[in-house]
Amino acid sequence: MKDLSLLQKHLTELHLVRLEMCEEFPQFNHLEALQILHLVRLDKLQSLCSNEASLTFLKLKELKLHNLKNMERWVATEGRGGGEVTFPQLENLVICCCPKLVTLPQTPNLKFVEFTEEKAQLSLLILTYRYMSLLSKIKLEVGDKEAALELDDENVESPLLQLTLFGCKFFFFTSPTQSTIWTWFGKLVSLDILSCDALIYWPEDVFGSLASWKHLYVRWCHNLVGPALVNGEPAPTRGRVLQRLNSLNVLSCDRLEALFDLPPSITEIHIAHCDSLKFTWEEDAESNSVHVEQLGASTLEYCASTSVPKQSLERKNHPLPCLELIEIDACRSLVALPNLPPALKSLRIISCSELCSVSGQLDALNYLYISGCNKLRSLDSLGHLPSLERLSLEWCKCLTSVPGALGSYSALQRLTVKYCPAIDMNPLYKRHQQRLESLEERDLSHAHSRNPREGPKLKDPKTWKYAIPGHRRY
Repeated sequence: MKDLSLLQKHLTELHLVRLEMCEEFPQFNHLEALQILHLVRLDKLQSLCSNEASLTFLKLKELKLHNLKNMERWVATEGRGGGEVTFPQLENLVICCCPKLVTLPQTPNLKFVEFTEEKAQLSLLILTYRYMSLLSKIKLEVGDKEAALELDDENVESPLLQLTLFGCKFFFFTSPTQSTIWTWFGKLVSLDILSCDALIYWPEDVFGSLASWKHLYVRWCHNLVGPALVNGEPAPTRGRVLQRLNSLNVLSCDRLEALFDLPPSITEIHIAHCDSLKFTWEEDAESNSVHVEQLGASTLEYCASTSVPKQSLERKNHPLPCLELIEIDACRSLVALPNLPPALKSLRIISCSELCSVSGQLDALNYLYISGCNKLRSLDSLGHLPSLERLSLEWCKCLTSVPGALGSYSALQRLTVKYCPAIDMNPLYKRHQQRLESLEERDLSHAHSRNPREGPKLKDPKTWKYAIPGHRRY
């Protein structure tokens, strides 16, 4: 480690991992060509240089420090009346689990930072004008539950485009400081919120500050329930605060009951493992947006009392005219998806055990995948599906018909029907036998079979073959 003279002129990338006895790098500053430096689990390292008053990495562009539990300063003389480290070309800085490091170097060209820490030390330092006026991408993972923002400037115009927050409660405390920082992010395009217990209601005051926002990801926020309540009722929402939002991704928010207003600009919706979510599209006449309304009726009452009229709305008149993709997975309280937008091209619904109604005139739909929806009986209200190219129906034991079978299926290329024992395939065979034979891919061999995962039933001998090896009589 002492002699790096042969490498100093040409070495551009250096990774040092698990050097437990390594304490110092006295010739780091001689690595003139170094552009990438990764230091991982150097347990005795306390600084980057022990015998220099200051240090400059002229060409370094990427620096990653992981699990340096004893590193507490950048140069040994830092904090002793002098000493500093400068990275004039550094663009990417990643610091993970370095609990004693509480200062940041000079980085005039910094573009991206990623910090993982239990106490909010470096994360709060980065949220100042000095850094926020430079950064285009930030990823913060902070477990600190007591940290609070203290901003040094209320008029920052940050170039930040992507923000990822894991934990980071201090971003969502209700305080003037918390509200102010979001006004800095007028250029923000993508926001990812993970495992934030402080997020209970959709922060629509935050949404109103994000004029350029296009992508929202919310994951594992187990306290999130939906819009804020006023006198026990959902507060009025502002349908025009997110006029550029394109995609919404919500994962494993198990208490979530309702979304916020969905703007007309939305093109993709992905929702998975939100067990409390049950909603219907409803147009807000005043804002021309769609909001989510919780259904009060039980599944059986709703399915019995709701008749689905044929949908004749044109794309331009639908409140979600740009929505082209919907994916919903394991939302076990979801009862209905009515009036799906006519612009929809891809629809995937998986393991929604209470779903009993799906409707909309889907003339533009290319891909339809329905699986594990055991209360769903019919998809006839989706229309003739003239653009459908791929259709998959699986594990739906009450489904009685194949959607679009009365149409021409002129675009259909792939068809799969599996484990739908109640389904009537006769209309499909009678009208489209020749078309079926010309498909690129067809799997109908288990169309009427029972779900083998459910095992045998005592009153149904046809299922015994799953329990009795070699049983083939039935």
